[in-house]
Amino acid sequence: MIPALDAQQRDKLTRTGIVDRFAVIVTSDATKLSKPDPRIFHHAAAALGARAADCVHVGDDWKRDVEGATAAGFRPIWLVRAGRLQAAHPVPTIESLMNLVGLVERL
Repeated sequence: MIPALDAQQRDKLTRTGIVDRFAVIVTSDATKLSKPDPRIFHHAAAALGARAADCVHVGDDWKRDVEGATAAGFRPIWLVRAGRLQAAHPVPTIESLMNLVGLVERL
């Protein structure tokens, strides 16, 4: 059985049509770890057999997602929904998961 929050995250990716683009999907529900704890990011890298520096993390919370990913050595992508204010920063930003594939391909 897939934990409820894990299923919710997979459903988001399925609805946007990009779920098949991910080799691994790691959630706090499944790992019992939560962001910004670097261990959850390291868990994901280990599941991929990858170095943290070769991994990208997408999230909409600056502290948990961007700072957490950065602290773990991942490349962050900040999901900022249209209309939300944001300060200037050097982090790649998307307004929709629909824009993710194009951005990752450019990275």
